[in-house]
Amino acid sequence: MAEYHFYNEIYTDKKEWEKALKTDPFYKYNKYMIKDFFYKGRKFLFEGHEYEVIDNDAEVSKMKGWLFLKTRGYTLYMHPRKILFEQPDLKELLDKGLEGLNIESEMEYEQIELF
Repeated sequence: MAEYHFYNEIYTDKKEWEKALKTDPFYKYNKYMIKDFFYKGRKFLFEGHEYEVIDNDAEVSKMKGWLFLKTRGYTLYMHPRKILFEQPDLKELLDKGLEGLNIESEMEYEQIELF
């Protein structure tokens, strides 16, 4: 019997797990949006500490997309979803930045320019 994990929940039915994935609050963001939001040099507060983004596409265990952060004398890796999930005000800032933005048309325009 297979187990599927998603946000501290365990599913034994694959269809239920896929349904839960679609309700993910981060489903609407792609890696480029998150990477652009956590640009290099950005400073933000998380769990009472100020962090600065050193690299916004770091690789940890052969998986890209992690944030390499610096805070008070030490560095660490943290996944952006953890930050956005636990810090709702940063998620609201990301949403406000995306309001009224038609990403598909901008991407199509860039693709047209390439050809």
